Amino acid sequence: MCQILKNESGKFTDLVKKFCKSDTYKLEIYDALKSKQLTEFEIIQLINISPSHIIDLALVIEEVEERYTEDELNDILEIFKK
Repeated sequence: MCQILKNESGKFTDLVKKFCKSDTYKLEIYDALKSKQLTEFEIIQLINISPSHIIDLALVIEEVEERYTEDELNDILEIFKK
C-alpha cells in the first residue's frame, strides 16, 4: 500500500508521511512523549493520529487546558514535525 502511494504524482505525499512511518520513528516519538507527562493511552493515541494542530491534541489529552499551556502543546506538536 505504501509503495503504491509513493508512486502517485505527489497527491498523497502527506498521507505517505503520516501512515508509512517506520517502527523506529514511532519508538522515537514514544520516547519523546514520555517526558511530557502523558498517559500511556494518550501517547499511543497521539502516535496513531499524528496530530498537526492543537485541537488534535485536545481530542486525545484529558483535561488538556488544566494540564498544559499553549506553549507546551506546541512543543508536543513539534515532536511530530521531525
